[in-house]
Amino acid sequence: MTFFKENKKYIFKLMLTHLVMTIFGMMVFIPFNRDDMSMKAFLIVGGVVAVLLYMFLIDVDMWYLGAEDKLRVDAGRQKRNAGKGFLIALIAEITSIIVGGLFVLSYYLYQYYGAYESGAFFAGFEAIMISVNLIWNGMYHGISTVIFNGWYSWFYLFIPLLPIAFSGLTYWLGLINSPFLKPPARNKKQN
Repeated sequence: MTFFKENKKYIFKLMLTHLVMTIFGMMVFIPFNRDDMSMKAFLIVGGVVAVLLYMFLIDVDMWYLGAEDKLRVDAGRQKRNAGKGFLIALIAEITSIIVGGLFVLSYYLYQYYGAYESGAFFAGFEAIMISVNLIWNGMYHGISTVIFNGWYSWFYLFIPLLPIAFSGLTYWLGLINSPFLKPPARNKKQN
């Protein structure tokens, strides 16, 4: 519980970044979700741009957190914890993991039970989870629609691993003060 209290600012920043990038991804996905090939190209390009922008925003927060922690470690005020970035992102991505898991579950329940009497319930559950997944994971829809052509339910179960891994990597790079993936310098407030 103390880990959450100490890092809630960064956990909520990552969750807010996820939400903002979802809105951006949906703005790209919804107008270009058509069957012709030129629209598919826009979906792929827009989806890749949304994911790259998401990774950049993660990089800015986590690299600087790692750099700040390096100063505390060097001063002896904190123990070095190279896995801190992974853990912060894991907590921030819990919602994505749950939504992805329920989306996969709803898909397979409907596939299995759809022909039975209870099929209407599972069809409704799947429709709700499709909507929730679209709302929560909008930045990935352009890529998943084109690449997986509708058979993408497992994609959303594993896609939260991308921001978790990238957060951990950029935190660690900040912790060792590596110039690799170092974000642009922050502006200092002038008095």
